[in-house]
Amino acid sequence: MCYLQYGTPKEYINGSIRVTFGHNNTKEDVNSLLNSLERNVKELRQNKL
Repeated sequence: MCYLQYGTPKEYINGSIRVTFGHNNTKEDVNSLLNSLERNVKELRQNKL
């Protein structure tokens, strides 16, 4: 699906992450994702990328 067709600005699309969970995911999976995102966001902010 192309969100640009619906008027979503490119800046929003390029700065977003889509995450999908299913019945097989565990709390540990969610915590792992959140920890990874936190580490990566901190690194990106330090490097101002």
